[in-house]
Amino acid sequence: MRKLLKKLSKKENKKKITNTTLAKEKLRLNKPETILQILKRLWLDKQDKSTSFSSNKKNLLKLSMKRLVEEAAFVLNIPLPQARKRIKRILRRENKK
Repeated sequence: MRKLLKKLSKKENKKKITNTTLAKEKLRLNKPETILQILKRLWLDKQDKSTSFSSNKKNLLKLSMKRLVEEAAFVLNIPLPQARKRIKRILRRENKK
């Protein structure tokens, strides 16, 4: 889990378009690495003010965050709020780079 969270903080050099239908299908697989990729992509989309962030993407962002928080809390044996804070802190740090 720590390695996965480290991947979350790595800078991406390409801007990819998020296909919400494909992202939903991938979320159903419930693989932490896939969830992490979806969350990161949606987070970056949300931070990009030049693009619109639809309600569908917003719901998908919430769902992917919830799943990753639950996974991190379970694996790291920490409370859900602490896991959420940790993930958000990593995401914010990524955005500042």
